[in-house]
Amino acid sequence: MAYSDRSPGLEATLPHWAQSRFAVRVPALIAFTYACVVVVYLLELPLWLMFLGFPPYLLACVATFYELRENGRSGWWIVLMVANINLGPTWLGLSVGVLVNLVPVVIALRARQTRLVD
Repeated sequence: MAYSDRSPGLEATLPHWAQSRFAVRVPALIAFTYACVVVVYLLELPLWLMFLGFPPYLLACVATFYELRENGRSGWWIVLMVANINLGPTWLGLSVGVLVNLVPVVIALRARQTRLVD
């Protein structure tokens, strides 16, 4: 591949940005997303404002996918992060099922820790 002084673009730099400090940035992105949902329900704001949390969550999904692949895990785990699983009661717009959405992040964090120990 030839050298170029051009930026590779957002499709390459954003996942790399989130992956560079994965253990801090991805949980922060997910927390921001869930905070958007809770604030909309607490302050009774229009529901379309919840979509402000969608781009950070999408970035967290992409970074988690690349982190899983980099650590030798299957990228199919990301399906749990993207799927909408409504289990249990709903409180402030969030159900207990959002814990299932966090499984791929936990797997990626554990894989990174075991890779750093080896």
